[in-house]
Amino acid sequence: MKKRVIIIISPLLILLGIYFGGYVYFNNHFLANSYVNNKDVSLDDLSSANEKFKDEIPIIIVKQKDKSEEIRLTDLDQSIQYDMSDLINKQNKIFWFISFFNKREYACNKISGEYKEDSLNRIVDNLYCLKEENIKMPVDAHLSIDNGSIQIIKEDDGAYIKKNVVYDSLKEKIDDYYEGLDDNVLDLTDKYEIANIKEDDNELINKRKEYDKYLEKTITININNSNSEYLSGNSLANLYKIENNELKYDDDKVNNYISSITNYYNVSSYNYIDRSSFKNDLVKSLDSINNSTINLNWIEETKRFIEVIISEQTLYYYENDTLILSSPVVTGNAEITEPTPTGYFSVTRKVTDTNLVGADYTEHVDYWIGFDETGRIFGFHDASWRDEFGGEIYLSDPSRGCVNMPVSKISILFDYVTIGTSVYIH
Repeated sequence: MKKRVIIIISPLLILLGIYFGGYVYFNNHFLANSYVNNKDVSLDDLSSANEKFKDEIPIIIVKQKDKSEEIRLTDLDQSIQYDMSDLINKQNKIFWFISFFNKREYACNKISGEYKEDSLNRIVDNLYCLKEENIKMPVDAHLSIDNGSIQIIKEDDGAYIKKNVVYDSLKEKIDDYYEGLDDNVLDLTDKYEIANIKEDDNELINKRKEYDKYLEKTITININNSNSEYLSGNSLANLYKIENNELKYDDDKVNNYISSITNYYNVSSYNYIDRSSFKNDLVKSLDSINNSTINLNWIEETKRFIEVIISEQTLYYYENDTLILSSPVVTGNAEITEPTPTGYFSVTRKVTDTNLVGADYTEHVDYWIGFDETGRIFGFHDASWRDEFGGEIYLSDPSRGCVNMPVSKISILFDYVTIGTSVYIH
């Protein structure tokens, strides 16, 4: 009987020993038919399994706009490697013997090793999304003038992501990856900056409708009795600009338009369109949504010009290039008194019934037309002490630098000229 019991118990003890031996063995070895990241690690201890992965490089895949990049974590530190200790610890060691009949596949995300922040900074700086040539700032949807109407230009989200967002996201991904809490894919595509104003923005749509009204009007510009110009469509829209989604007239273009009209229609330098009133009326019309009519104001000036030819001892007075008056004169002579100044001047002072006072004289005159800067030193005046004018009198009996005229002539000239009348003496 004893022998029979021993014969029965002995195999059981052997089997039990084998079982417990296997249980102890697989506490620190992978079960049979175990694969980690598609690599066979059956019956390997942690050291042997790690040896099989020594050439495997843990990576993070960074998805960006237009490009994905792989970051090798060994670039952070050469000691970084996969950590499979948790996989061994989580094995079903109680039923280890079943593993010889069933294949087991594991994915290892957890890694071990340290890294420094400056290494991470360097990797971040070299990412595609942070290189200057790949950065495109987002552009909000905005208003634009095109083909005589207001258009909404669709927003452009561009390709811009803040460096600190990339750094923080990557650091969090790596830290989670170290703990095996996440996969190795970092998707940054939803972390880019985007346009704040979209093309369906209600405020933008309402502004477009409002501003279109300004471009639907017609401005009629009556140049004179026989000519008119019309601003509408593109010609009208061309005088506007949009800044910060606000419609306003373009000052440079308005000035250029006014110049084009005045240069074409102006008659002469003394018969021309009043630009100031033209611009005021045009700006008021541009600021309105209603049709309007502008009647241009014309300025007709008399172009006055005094010419004195010393060699002829004659004065000529012109209006609009027409000779109105001529008169004999007596000018100065540098060899005897003072010369009459030559060159271009203008009338700066007009007085009647005054005295000319010098170091050794006081003379009364009925009319004085000064043409020097002060209007008090050199001028045209009558000379009651003279009986004759013109000819060669200035050679022997010159003036003291002024232009002497008969009272009958200067009285007429006095009424014609105004302050600013041009003077040319030669």
